[in-house]
Amino acid sequence: MRNITEVSCCAASFFVIWAGKWMSKYGSRVQLQARFFLPGYINHVITLFS
Repeated sequence: MRNITEVSCCAASFFVIWAGKWMSKYGSRVQLQARFFLPGYINHVITLFS
């Protein structure tokens, strides 16, 4: 079984890459939402696995 920290970091990095592609596709319309959403998501992942 893999380390939980390793898995959560992999999932977070995958989400960041996906979000970057999605952002470049849809542009600045969702930039404001993502600016508030991303830190909350990362914080949620950290608290979930800590």
